Amino acid sequence: MHSGNNFLPMSHPYFFVDKNSIMPDSVLITGEDFNHLVRVLRARVGDVVEISDNETKRYKTVIAEIKKDTALLQIKQADMITKKSYLISLFMCLLKKEAMEFAIQKTAEIGVGRIIPVISARTVVEIDGKKIKDKIFRWQQIALGASKQCKRDFICEIAEPIGADIIDIARYNIFFLPAEDLYQDKKEAFAPGFKGAKGSLKDIAKALNDKANTSAGRTQGLKDKNIAADSENLNSFTNPEMKNNTKGPNNNETNAGAANGPNPILEIAYVVGPEGGFEKKEVLDMVKKGAVPVNFGTNILRAETASIYFLSILDYLLKISTT
Repeated sequence: MHSGNNFLPMSHPYFFVDKNSIMPDSVLITGEDFNHLVRVLRARVGDVVEISDNETKRYKTVIAEIKKDTALLQIKQADMITKKSYLISLFMCLLKKEAMEFAIQKTAEIGVGRIIPVISARTVVEIDGKKIKDKIFRWQQIALGASKQCKRDFICEIAEPIGADIIDIARYNIFFLPAEDLYQDKKEAFAPGFKGAKGSLKDIAKALNDKANTSAGRTQGLKDKNIAADSENLNSFTNPEMKNNTKGPNNNETNAGAANGPNPILEIAYVVGPEGGFEKKEVLDMVKKGAVPVNFGTNILRAETASIYFLSILDYLLKISTT
């Protein structure tokens, strides 16, 4: 650490670097990452920098050399990284600029794996073909910044927008649908047959467990566990053998989570409507396709708040096993 500062930073700088810039014993930093590292953060030779290749490895490095437009980092430690045993996707109906960007930033910080922008009947934001690429690029940059801020192993991905009517609900083990219209006094007339919306942690945990138990043999052993009755038993969502090992010594790779494999055990998704909410037909169509209605209670949340609130619930239920 250079001696120009009178205090230690809260954490080391963190970057996602393309594998082509990573050699067996060094990492080359260029472009915007170089500018941020050297000109914004004012890093110096000897400073520690953490790196992820967004695929298989995470590195602890030290700046060995700084040139006009490149920085050479010496690798001191390399650790294997793997995907979690579950992947959460957010289908986020397009919101106004500030609200959309806030939702992307905060859900990426919490740990959502993928965000799919959605165009629904009441979406007030219009995006033409010429602007869509610019929007996606900006959203991805926001997700990237949030992923770096939280030092995630993998970047939160932003997909291209799709219509609400073509969401492939069946591809997910479970797909949650927060929809306030279902919980009015006349919900029976509105959605006959869809009673008892999920609301409590116990209900949502049970819904997750039920889907896990029927996911075509990909969750061996879950059937013997009753996670709905006791939140402490939610470790059935993650395989203890897949947990990361401790980091190895300098320049030694660990087998952190090697058993996890390339695909998550559970694919979970939820959809959040636009500022005006979903039309009733949209809600009914999604429920008929297998979406699980979720009740947030009597408070009517803003769309961006709902996206963060429900992800926090899912994140808690899925991570409780590691505490």
